[in-house]
Amino acid sequence: ASGAKEEALGHFAAAGSVLIEALGEQDDESGNRARDQRLRLILEAHIQTLIDARASTVKLSVDPVAETFRLAEAARGRDTLRALAASAARVALDDPKLSAMARQEQDLQKQAAALNGVLANAVSARADERDKDAIAALQKKIKAVRDERASLVKKLAAASPEYGRLLSPQPATAAEVKKRLRPGEALLTFYSAESTTYVWAIPESGEPAVTAASIGRPQLEEQVKHLRSALDFSASSIEDVPAIDLKAACALYSALIQPVQSGWANAKLLFTVPHGPLNMLPLPLLPTENTAAESASADRK
Repeated sequence: ASGAKEEALGHFAAAGSVLIEALGEQDDESGNRARDQRLRLILEAHIQTLIDARASTVKLSVDPVAETFRLAEAARGRDTLRALAASAARVALDDPKLSAMARQEQDLQKQAAALNGVLANAVSARADERDKDAIAALQKKIKAVRDERASLVKKLAAASPEYGRLLSPQPATAAEVKKRLRPGEALLTFYSAESTTYVWAIPESGEPAVTAASIGRPQLEEQVKHLRSALDFSASSIEDVPAIDLKAACALYSALIQPVQSGWANAKLLFTVPHGPLNMLPLPLLPTENTAAESASADRK
């Protein structure tokens, strides 16, 4: 069994750089989505093989925590460094005009992503329900937003080369993230695969941690949807808003965040990079303890 794993890891390692380069050829807005999805599935298999190998006798030529983080960053869309650069102040954009341009670039990026989501829904409708004029208008709007963002990126890169590199980074490595973190900071990042959710915690100093929770993307979507029901602001009165399911929220914290506590416990500032369904869930909603259960137990006593 170990021989088969070593052989598989060898094949993955040989193909890894090619796959990552292929994913980086085009961005998510214009790339071949079907092709990219196939490449991500291969990278996910590589991640799981490395995770499994940590608990076996397989000899590894790479640090599995650092390598799985790098692979996930490539599969996720290289957004960790963008998250660390989300505040223009982190790269010393002291010029108010440049700071305003940086905020505008970030807004345009979010706008393009939102428009692409609307477009995806429009083109996936039944043929007799598609509004060709609306689809064409959306495509025109997306192009205009992308062109405007591209122009801003060029101006920002010319004015601040460091910020320009962060806007179009190579897949982040754990070592690179540690260099960018300041004392007292840590990064908590997630990757949601079909059958597993992976979590990494990288501190400014100390060893990174990783865990693989047996919570697939469909199950995670249901859990997030359930927890978000307590954030329903469409309710007519406060009495109509359901209470937060503390037991479920605490269980999700225990499965995803607690296992990598060694990587973030000493941090005073924690950056988070969610992925998949977790993008829709405010992580502070997850309690470290089921206080409702403890309160009920105390009442019974």
